[in-house]
Amino acid sequence: MSVFQDYLQAVRNNGSFYISESLLFNSFWLLFIPGILALKKIYASRVSSRFKLIIGLILSIIAHLVLYAVLIHFLSLLFLTHAYSIHHTLKYGVSTLLISPFVIYGVVLLIIAKQKPSGKLSPHSIRIKIGSEFKKISFSEVHYFQSESPYIRVQTELKSYLHNATLKEMELQLDPKAFIRIHKSAIINLNYMDSYVSRNNGDYDIKMTNGDVLRLSRNYAADFKQSV
Repeated sequence: MSVFQDYLQAVRNNGSFYISESLLFNSFWLLFIPGILALKKIYASRVSSRFKLIIGLILSIIAHLVLYAVLIHFLSLLFLTHAYSIHHTLKYGVSTLLISPFVIYGVVLLIIAKQKPSGKLSPHSIRIKIGSEFKKISFSEVHYFQSESPYIRVQTELKSYLHNATLKEMELQLDPKAFIRIHKSAIINLNYMDSYVSRNNGDYDIKMTNGDVLRLSRNYAADFKQSV
């Protein structure tokens, strides 16, 4: 469609139309495919703060325009009689095409933000293998999950269990309104959080109702504060 529009514009302006150049510059739209897939992979698995979504939008726009300029430069070197410089193509992209990635990536991030984490959901309980038996534990009983490679520790009020899974896999099964990641190695149930106190370095100590204390990393502090 864009190539046809270029042709009509050339006819209307009594100008020349070169399909090779039209196809080359319309590669701008093809870059949305890997761009959108990358955003979904990065953001879809967990709830992100508004700040992180804005940063994601800005970085997506910058990456798209830069990759577009680099792609035009190298493709023109290979297939055309003259090469388009990265600088001039980037300048053209910023002045002419900036609104498109802003709108498209913005809409994608809004859709992702409203979606619950995808995956094979088991909203009520987890089955943990203990010897030759399986024990069913309701998610509502779990105080927190903690990584103990190659397992995760499932902590309840009185006991803890080792479960053969990763925190990332477990996170996909949990209700994001009740569970939140506080560290790369820990997810807590907010219903069992007693209090939290700053370490004065960006990190925090979270005290659970069973007395256990877990570290809240500064990397997850913004999402945590937004949830409590």
